[in-house]
Amino acid sequence: MPPRLRGRQAEVDVLRGQLDVLGAGRGSVELVAGPAGAGKTMLLAEAANLAADRGSGFSAAAGNSAARAVPLGVILDALVSAEDPPVDPGRLHDLSQSPDQGTWLLRELLEALEKAAHRAPLLVMIDDL
Repeated sequence: MPPRLRGRQAEVDVLRGQLDVLGAGRGSVELVAGPAGAGKTMLLAEAANLAADRGSGFSAAAGNSAARAVPLGVILDALVSAEDPPVDPGRLHDLSQSPDQGTWLLRELLEALEKAAHRAPLLVMIDDL
């Protein structure tokens, strides 16, 4: 385990277990919570490393005031920021022009995530939500 995670073996083991579940084709949600400076971001970075070692795709974003100002902004950032984003940014832009964009946006996100998850396990991480 990297020195920066000393004393966090239990948390890393939980993340490994969740990645095992993901690799077996089952989704889940894991909340990493704690006060500022507790090492949540380091745990998420370790989860990304573990996912990459296993061949899982991953997307990540951090909450900030700009992303929080847009509905689903942090989630959208996470989904379009990966090397091979599970969601096509161009398609999202096209949908943003639709009068009933919220409905179509959610549908597009769901369909794109389902397709991506069928290709390979996919870990989506959002920090500082």
